[in-house]
Amino acid sequence: MAYVRIKPIKTGTYLQASIDYIENPDKTEEMLYIASYMCDTRSAAKDFAEIYRCCAMHKGNNLAHHIIQSYSPEDNVTPEMALAIAQELMRRMYPNYQYVVAIHTDREHLHAHIIVNAVDFENYRKLHSNVNSLRQMRQISDDLCRENGLSVIPEDTIEKKKILAQAIDRCIEQADTFDDYIALMQKAGYEVRIGKYISYRGNGYERFRRGDTIGNAYSEISIRQRINGIEVRRGKKRVYDDKTIRISNKNRVKYAIDDALKACKTFDEFVAMLVNNGMEIKQGKHLAMKVPAAKKFVRVEKLGIEYSETMLRLFFDDRAEYERIKSEENPKKIEKLVKNAKYNKYAAVQNINIQIRMINMLGEYGIKTYEELTDKMSDLERQEKALGENIKLLKAKIDRKKSIICSVRGYWRLKPVYEKYKSIKTPSEKELFSVEHSLELREYEKVTEIMNNSKLPDGNLPKADSLNAEILADEQKIAELKGEIGNIKAELRNFRALKDNIDRISGNGPEEEREERKTQQKARSDTMR
Repeated sequence: MAYVRIKPIKTGTYLQASIDYIENPDKTEEMLYIASYMCDTRSAAKDFAEIYRCCAMHKGNNLAHHIIQSYSPEDNVTPEMALAIAQELMRRMYPNYQYVVAIHTDREHLHAHIIVNAVDFENYRKLHSNVNSLRQMRQISDDLCRENGLSVIPEDTIEKKKILAQAIDRCIEQADTFDDYIALMQKAGYEVRIGKYISYRGNGYERFRRGDTIGNAYSEISIRQRINGIEVRRGKKRVYDDKTIRISNKNRVKYAIDDALKACKTFDEFVAMLVNNGMEIKQGKHLAMKVPAAKKFVRVEKLGIEYSETMLRLFFDDRAEYERIKSEENPKKIEKLVKNAKYNKYAAVQNINIQIRMINMLGEYGIKTYEELTDKMSDLERQEKALGENIKLLKAKIDRKKSIICSVRGYWRLKPVYEKYKSIKTPSEKELFSVEHSLELREYEKVTEIMNNSKLPDGNLPKADSLNAEILADEQKIAELKGEIGNIKAELRNFRALKDNIDRISGNGPEEEREERKTQQKARSDTMR
C-alpha cells in the first residue's frame, strides 16, 4: 500500500535544502538508495536551474515539486523495490522531467522522496500539479503496487471520510441536544456506537470509524460543545476522554537531577547516582544527559542556568554562593557570574589538562613558538582561499559549458520562429509578428550570440559529448578540491582551538580583551569629566 502526495518547492535555497534532506546518508543507508534522471545527484539543483532558464514562460514561482510515496509497514517491500517503483512512477507520469529519488529506511515504514524539476527538458514546459494530476499519479502508483504484489488503498476510503464529516456537521447544526444528534445521524443511515470513543458505520462500511480520527472537532466532547454553541478549535490534534499527560524528556532529566542533588554530597557521587539509575551522561564542552528509552541527549544548561555544570559543581563546593547566584533576578547577570573564573573552583585542574593537551599537539605539528602557530594558521587560510578560488573558476567553466549545451537546444527550438520572421515581406505583418514573438526572438538572439562566442578555432561548436565529459571531469575535480578544503578546515579548527586555549590561559583571550577595552573606555570617560 503506497500513499502519494506532492508539494511545491518555491525558492532556490529551499530546493537545495530539500535535496540535501532527501540525500541524507543517515536516512538512505549511506546514500545507497539514491538515483537520478538526466541530472547529477551532486549538482541536481544547478542542473534543474539550467533547464529552468531555457523556459520561455516563467509564470509562477515553483522551481520543483517534492513527491512522497509512503508504504505501509505491513507491506513486504524492500528498499530496492521501492526505488524501482519510484523510478517507474516517474517514467510513466513525468518522462521528460529531471528528478532525484531517495529511499528513506530510517523509519518503520519505507518511503520514497522524489524531487522533480518544474520544467521538462524536451519542450521547456512547466509542470502543473493539481487535483487531476495527483489523482492520475495515485492511480499509476496503485497499478505499480498491484504489479509488485503490494496492497492498495481502497479508492473510496478518503471520499467516505469526507462524506461522514459532512453528515456530522449537518446533524450538529440541526440538533438541540446530543440525543437529537444521535437520532439525526441514525436517520442519515449511520450506525452510532458510544463507548470510550464515539464511532460510526455507514452503508458500505466494513467497520466502525472513530469520530476523532476525522479531526479534533469530531470527538464526542467536541460534538457536545458544538451543539451547545461552544466554538471548537479544528485540526488534527485529538481529544480523549481518558487523556494521559506525558512528562517530557527535559522534565524527566530535571526531576532526576533534583532528586540526586538532595541525596548526594559530592559532584562525583551525584554523577554516579544518576548513572546507577539508568541515566546516560556525556561530559565534554557541554554536560548532557539522556533518560532511559529517550532518543536524544538533553543539555543540562537548557533546563535553566542553575542546572549548568558550573552551578551543579558549585552546589556541592559552596552552597551559600550557589544560592546567592541563583537568587539573582537578572538572568544575564547570573550567566555572567557563572562564567566568572572565581566561581569555577575546578578551573585550575582544567587549565592543567588543557596545557598538557596543547603541549602534545604542538609536538605533533613540530611547532615551538606562538609565532610559528599563527604563521601555520595563516598559511592554511591562504591555501583554503586559493582552493576556493579554483573551485569558483571550475564552476564558472562548468556554467559556460552548460550554457553552450542549453543554447544549442534553444537555437534549434527557436530557429523556426526566426526563419518565419525573416520570411515575412510586409513591414506591418513583420512588426506584428515581432511583437507577438518578442520573447522568442530575443532569446534566439541571445543563444545565437552565445553560440558564436563559443566556436572553436576551426569555426565549429564543441560537441555535446565532449562538453559533458569535460563537465564530469570538472565536477570530479571540484569534489577533490572540496575534500582538500575539508581537511584544511579540520586542521584549522584544531589550531584555532589550540590558539584560543593559549590566549585564555595567558590572559590574552577575547574576554580579557573586552574587559581591558571597557577599563580603558571608563578611564577615558573619567579623564574627560
